[in-house]
Amino acid sequence: MTEDRRKQQAWRSGNARPAFVEPGKKSRGVGKRFAAIALILVIVGIVAGLLIYLRPAPKPIFLGIAITQYANRSYSPNPWAQQDSDKLREHFESDSAQAYQAQEKKGLLDLLTQLADRTGKSADKGRPVIVHLSAHAVARESKVYLLPGRAEPDNRSSWLPLEDVLSALRRGSGPRLLLLDLARPIADAHAGLLTDSVADAVYEELSRTDQAGNLPFLVLTACGKGEVAHASFELQRSVFGFFLEQGLLGHADGWNAKREADGRVSARELAEYTRAQVSAWAAHEKLSSQTPTLYGQGKDFVLISPKRPFPAIQLPDVAPNYPEWLQKGWQERDAWVVAGAFRQVPRTFREMESVLLQSEERWLAGDPEDVVKSEQAGKFADLIRQRDQLALKSFPPRSIADARRLGLKDEKTVVAAIRPLLERIQSKILLKPEDMKPILEKPPEQPPFAVVASQTFTAMLEVPDPTLEQLKDFDSLLKSFSPPPRFVELAALRLLVDLDPRVQDKWNDKSLAGARRLVLSAARASEDAVAMDPRCLPWLRADVVAADAKHRDGLVQLTTGGSDARVEGMQKLKDAVEIFEQVAQMAQVLERGFQRLEEVRVLLPALVQPWGRRVPDSADERLWSDIVAQTLKLQQLLIPLQSGKASKDEINSVTEQLQFNLTRLKSQFQAAEADKQIRRASADNGPTATDLRRLIDSTPWSAPDRVRLYNSARDLGQSSAKAAIDQVAATMPGADAAPAGSQRAESTDWRARLAIDLLRLDGITDVKPLEELLDRASRESKPAQWEALGDEIRKAWALTLPEKYRNLTDAAAREQAGVVLQSVDLSALPESSDRPPMEPTPELRRRQWRDLWLWLASERYRKTAEALLSFRDRPDLAAYANRLEETARELQSRTP
Repeated sequence: MTEDRRKQQAWRSGNARPAFVEPGKKSRGVGKRFAAIALILVIVGIVAGLLIYLRPAPKPIFLGIAITQYANRSYSPNPWAQQDSDKLREHFESDSAQAYQAQEKKGLLDLLTQLADRTGKSADKGRPVIVHLSAHAVARESKVYLLPGRAEPDNRSSWLPLEDVLSALRRGSGPRLLLLDLARPIADAHAGLLTDSVADAVYEELSRTDQAGNLPFLVLTACGKGEVAHASFELQRSVFGFFLEQGLLGHADGWNAKREADGRVSARELAEYTRAQVSAWAAHEKLSSQTPTLYGQGKDFVLISPKRPFPAIQLPDVAPNYPEWLQKGWQERDAWVVAGAFRQVPRTFREMESVLLQSEERWLAGDPEDVVKSEQAGKFADLIRQRDQLALKSFPPRSIADARRLGLKDEKTVVAAIRPLLERIQSKILLKPEDMKPILEKPPEQPPFAVVASQTFTAMLEVPDPTLEQLKDFDSLLKSFSPPPRFVELAALRLLVDLDPRVQDKWNDKSLAGARRLVLSAARASEDAVAMDPRCLPWLRADVVAADAKHRDGLVQLTTGGSDARVEGMQKLKDAVEIFEQVAQMAQVLERGFQRLEEVRVLLPALVQPWGRRVPDSADERLWSDIVAQTLKLQQLLIPLQSGKASKDEINSVTEQLQFNLTRLKSQFQAAEADKQIRRASADNGPTATDLRRLIDSTPWSAPDRVRLYNSARDLGQSSAKAAIDQVAATMPGADAAPAGSQRAESTDWRARLAIDLLRLDGITDVKPLEELLDRASRESKPAQWEALGDEIRKAWALTLPEKYRNLTDAAAREQAGVVLQSVDLSALPESSDRPPMEPTPELRRRQWRDLWLWLASERYRKTAEALLSFRDRPDLAAYANRLEETARELQSRTP
């Protein structure tokens, strides 16, 4: 027993020895047992090997992350990203996942981390992973940052570093493939992005990580260094996403070194197929080159075993017609233009254009039409409601001059009816009742008969020295209408008709020849002078005061004075007419200047973004530079009395130059230009479908022209895309690569120049530091300098300007700066129900009109009335004074 225990302890300790066997003798049955064991082991090995060989490879887990929309509208939509991810997801197991609109970087990173950790657990241990990640991205200091849905341009902590994505995926334990679609072209100075250099930064970061041995899986990017990733309206997908799906359908099988198809698609086969097809598509469609690029040290692995026969490559259904609801929106915008809403509510008008453009951009980017339509409807209705609420109240014209300024309707028709009667009076032919019957039975216009009054007054002034009888006939003609016209100029006619006969006799003196015509001429000139834009008043107030004094004194002297006083009165009336005419001419020059500024302040902000997306030619650069310089000059000249009055000729010259260049600029968005581009698109080397579609990025196109450009782009794009599909479908593994597409030309300095020039026009931004940064960046052209300049432009435009705008108290300064603001930074709509809108122009115009009307009431009409009423024995003068007093009261009661 003791001996047995020792042997057992020795085995446990590992020192047991086999029993001794004498040489030449065999233990019975030992050899047979060894042979049986060996045979069993061989069989087990063979079975195990067969099981391993025959067992299907584990199905990959797919995770799709597509960020298509951004809470901050400074970032444009990410076109067709959701459609890409949805289509790829369909090829994988039901336990794969699709993340819709990853909003914050933490949530996005958690998804990736959870997926990687899942491959370390028993149920999914070592299972392959495929991640499709499509988002906008930015480059800063040689690092790439993805932009989650709630990314803020001014808060880098809301961005997701690419390195964090790679780090999360490193946690996985099986094969991994990251499909990275980041480099969509999104450069926009307002967002602080002056360059589309993300692809360069992706290349540098992935290459650096790969060379350091820190990329143990495969990463396929949508494009290579110096490129951007294109989206295709014809494919209704990104080009990268479309051909990834075609590869998974089976077309990538055999795209390997041996050119052998085995019924399966591996990661490297998919990468090679996608690289070849995407580059071929870009070359055929005349896009800048796009070459998907593979990085990483991960082993190849099977993605899918597609069913055979797999479908041929096909285009999606033809794109739909331009949406009727969006077309109606642009038609409403066109109606606003005709009505001059851009002058009355410029910020509201600009926001309306922005809403329409964003809706159009989202629809073209593949967002669901019903969602886009619904979101637009509410904002659109608010803007229309605000326009109506802020509209200035209209009043019947006070004078014939006011009526002419507002625009005389049906003037040709009325003139044709009334002119023969006026010519008879001029010829001293007495009108008969039957002459008036056709006109009185069917008046040629609606009261207050502005054209009739205007033509009658003109006819009176065409008579060098009208007689009292002629004036009475003119007066009778006007009184025939019901109610008779009551414009303030006609009060002078009634004064002459009712004038004391004793005065009438004195006016027959040769020295007073033409006195009646002079009284009428002064009345007309005085009203022409003040039928002005109220912004002109600070310039012209002193001249109008001087002319009114001469007009008032001359009229009093002519109607009440002795012979010498009457002659002196005649001269004062002549002097007054001369000053009034000069005032009217200056008012017209000033008003044209103000109108050109109104046009340019709406047009230029609308062009900064679309023009910044293209490389300008020298003509565009000169045109933009000239318009900016002339606008700055005119803004300075139209600050009244800042450094003494500018001359009429100087203001008129700058205004005319600006008008000429604005006409040239607007001609680029007229029907004739649309026709030209559509015709050229059918010729060799003409605009592509993408070029035509890019034209409508600019808001000045009318609704009909937008639809025509869209339809032409759709038809041309469909034809070209079909040919491209046929070409790439015929490409076989091992075929020569497609010729490199054109290199994408950057317009970084141009983009910055547009933004800085726009900020220069706001009147409150100091652009000198920005100019210095631009000059340095242009000379040295370092990425960090462009990034710094972009950040500073963003800060000045989107942060500092809105803050200063909120604190501005001067309404004129608010109006000038307001149109430069982007509605995404500060809406023209009220921020809350108890807050006024951020739209200063209507209130400013109300104040300016009110100032003009009150001034005219007290300083012109009431003073003249008081002077005439001092002659208590003259009822003829009292009647005229009462009419002037009535006009003063009417003006004082107005609230625009």
